[in-house]
Amino acid sequence: MATGTGCSSSGTAGLGIPGGILAGVVTGVWVARRHGIRVPVALDAVAPSLALAQAIGRWGSYFNQELFGRPTTLPWGLHVDQAYRPVALSRFSTFHPTFLYEMLWNLALVAGLILIDRRRILRPGRIFALYVLGYFTGRLWVEALRSDDANTILGLRVNTWTSIFGIAAVTVFLTASGLRRPAGDSDGPCDDGHRWAPIPPQGDSAVDNPFPEPRM
Repeated sequence: MATGTGCSSSGTAGLGIPGGILAGVVTGVWVARRHGIRVPVALDAVAPSLALAQAIGRWGSYFNQELFGRPTTLPWGLHVDQAYRPVALSRFSTFHPTFLYEMLWNLALVAGLILIDRRRILRPGRIFALYVLGYFTGRLWVEALRSDDANTILGLRVNTWTSIFGIAAVTVFLTASGLRRPAGDSDGPCDDGHRWAPIPPQGDSAVDNPFPEPRM
């Protein structure tokens, strides 16, 4: 598997995904509350798109020749130029394309979240929780294949610890709050219960008021 041209060095490229997700979620929650949008429903709505964005973004590692895994002789091994190889592994030329593994994992996560959500059996907010659980589970085994230098704590990479704590936190949350939707639970996007309705086709008299006033 040949690489593309290097756009930047692995030491200066990329952003921390967990930190980016956290910042985005905090901002999104603030905006949702200001506009009277139910936060759990909003989080569920964006969860599949976050996983899809991460899958697309992983290709940056391909062009940068960074964040690859340990040496491998598998047919899909990634060829890395000498300048981008770790010094200790400079004699090897092909490595696990961990960015590809993570991309495929995230695409499978997108499909799984959409299929589960369409069944409408989970409480609002649980699709997002499953996204976080799925992402950190995938990141956990991908980190185990990585060969680049990284900060460690007690012999484990920081991202490995982050994944472990993320998995544990979501598991505790789902265990304590439950997964299944109770009878009468609503997917309504607004705190006051009203729903937005699109403008009907011209001449359609079936809808008297396409924009009902919010119930106060």
